Amino acid sequence: MNFIFPFFVACLGAVESSLIQLVEGRTKGCDKALQEFANSAANFTLCAIMNARPITLCEFCATNYTNVQVAYDQILKLEDESGAPCRKILINVVRLEILENGYMYVQHLWKNGHCESCLEVVNGTITDKLRNETQQFLKFYHKVNACFSHHYKNGSYNDSVCKDCKTIYDDMNDFYEKLKNIQGEGNICVDIVDSVNTTRADWSELLSCDRKEIKLEIGLVVALVVVGLLPMVFYTSTKYLASHAGTRLSQQKRLVQTFTVNSSTRR
Repeated sequence: MNFIFPFFVACLGAVESSLIQLVEGRTKGCDKALQEFANSAANFTLCAIMNARPITLCEFCATNYTNVQVAYDQILKLEDESGAPCRKILINVVRLEILENGYMYVQHLWKNGHCESCLEVVNGTITDKLRNETQQFLKFYHKVNACFSHHYKNGSYNDSVCKDCKTIYDDMNDFYEKLKNIQGEGNICVDIVDSVNTTRADWSELLSCDRKEIKLEIGLVVALVVVGLLPMVFYTSTKYLASHAGTRLSQQKRLVQTFTVNSSTRR
């Protein structure tokens, strides 16, 4: 696990560098907007990685997400010194659409986490404030884990943990089932789903309280594993596209130089 974090940090730096290098020397009026977007996208990705276990993406990365939104919206609105739209200059540069892909990666990760189900939305804007039902669930979740911890001594759980914690454990599961009925199965935010899965696994596997009761949300867990690989996929595709762009630009440059030399010779 120790090698994963440095790898992703390197990925973030490379992606940010790729975005900036692609437009270096083309325009200065849009550079600041590009830098702000690169920084915000990198910060969001880092936040998502740091909150991947246990998953608390929605609870702790909402501000980073809104920063990406603001930075991207600025690029859509701003113009450079000559009046050219930054969107045209940055998003369509050498047809790579790296900036667009970076934005879509952030959107895809956030939407797949169904974070708006956990957070307050005011006038269409996501906030970092937890919904009342989210706060209620977290109270049940923390009580269950506090009960588990209370029965853990000398490296093991005592025999009364299942009996003493069953009521609060059942309360947490009952509240989760109510959320599923209200919000719809598959629409509950990833933070809550991960908390339920982890607690159910502990109840069944770690504590051996009732193996029949374990019911993990397997479909969403598989989706999260796929989503977790997105930073690597995005980084790889970015490096691939940037490499091919560099090849095309070099070929174009050599073609121009050849044309110039031939023209001079004819003269």
